[in-house]
Amino acid sequence: MPPDASSDTEIVFFVDRCLGRLKVVDALTAAGYQTIPHDKLFKQNVKDHEWLPKVAKLGYVILSFDEHLKTNALERLAIKNSKASVFVLVSKNLVGDEMAAAFVKAAPAMRRFATKHKRQSFIAKVYGTGAIAPWKWDQHL
Repeated sequence: MPPDASSDTEIVFFVDRCLGRLKVVDALTAAGYQTIPHDKLFKQNVKDHEWLPKVAKLGYVILSFDEHLKTNALERLAIKNSKASVFVLVSKNLVGDEMAAAFVKAAPAMRRFATKHKRQSFIAKVYGTGAIAPWKWDQHL
């Protein structure tokens, strides 16, 4: 059974399969963060709107590269209804190591943001620099 991140002090990053094999997981783990790769809990072909509520129920913070999470109606509803915490890397020109570095740089800010907005559905952007910014709720959730 995967660890539960329901306490206010523990943040577990769930790494979506679209971020590649394990570079992001390995980099965050090496930096001292607890991570769960998508494939540890789900099969490759499971639909996003199916795994999103399950991951949110565990209290994990979701890391993704899939900007469709904010526009796909089923995925948006899954995020909203399950109160999922989602960070999406929006710098599209990055490769694996650069993606991993962006998430490691952003990790402290993501932890603070996720803790502040715990039990609220949100999607926030992560930039290649490690900066984060929330997406506007009224347009996407």
